[in-house]
Amino acid sequence: METSIIAGECVLVNKIAYGIRMPICPLSIPFVPDSLPLLGIHSYISLWTLPYARLLTKVVDRNDIVVYNIPSPDWYKPLDKTPVAISRCVALPGDSVEMRNGVFFINGQEQLLSPQSLTAYSYNASKDSLLHSFLRQLKIPLRSIPMGGETSELVIYLSKFEVYILGEEFPQMISYLKDFNTNHTYKFLLPAKNLQIDLDEKNWSLYKEIIAHNERGRAEYKDGNFYIAGQSVKEYVFDCDYYWMLSDNVDVSTDSRHYGFISHKQVIGKVENICYSKIPGTSLVDGYRWERFFADPN
Repeated sequence: METSIIAGECVLVNKIAYGIRMPICPLSIPFVPDSLPLLGIHSYISLWTLPYARLLTKVVDRNDIVVYNIPSPDWYKPLDKTPVAISRCVALPGDSVEMRNGVFFINGQEQLLSPQSLTAYSYNASKDSLLHSFLRQLKIPLRSIPMGGETSELVIYLSKFEVYILGEEFPQMISYLKDFNTNHTYKFLLPAKNLQIDLDEKNWSLYKEIIAHNERGRAEYKDGNFYIAGQSVKEYVFDCDYYWMLSDNVDVSTDSRHYGFISHKQVIGKVENICYSKIPGTSLVDGYRWERFFADPN
């Protein structure tokens, strides 16, 4: 969550905000990574797992910053032992979602993304040192990448407020990159619990990952027909609510555009505030962003 949460920050997560998710893989070592450092082995044993259960379930609200387990291509891996990501929930179960020419629509209504959303701009490489120095003075994170090809231009991602500050000091240094900011186009219906769909090739290509995962790898499309556990089917009923997660930087972040639909089963909790903030790579006594300690990331 660039600008909302930036590199080097530790956040406080409310793990009961959406209900209490019960452990799925109880045979594990708590408070350690899923893979033990140096030893290269798992910190858990998946021979005995429990079915998903959540007590006092609550819904995720639009624009919440959510911590969740990302989908794993290995359906047999325990859900609570897959990698974790942080993104903003922008669409809810049953919503019609569309990204058109860089503009986000929910149920046909244009949506304003977070005011901290990042937009792509370009600048000449000859100005790189000057720009970096100015950004460091303002404690603005550096988010620049090469544009590619033989051009001397670089791409930088900035919020509206950062663009305003930079424009006051260095007018005309950066230019808006239309192609970078309007290159995402998609449209779909977010699955909701008990929603029934008629299976066809279009629906299958969109929902096949979650159907296959829900059916533990027993779903397939073969010879023009759909099969679940070897039985031919024409409809499918979803057993869970799904969300669409986006990071504030929709161009270079990894979120639902890469992971796909995020089920309520995968939701861990809600980010409440920033506990600690320090610029990565700085010494023990330098680089603290004191103004961001205990700040509200929303």
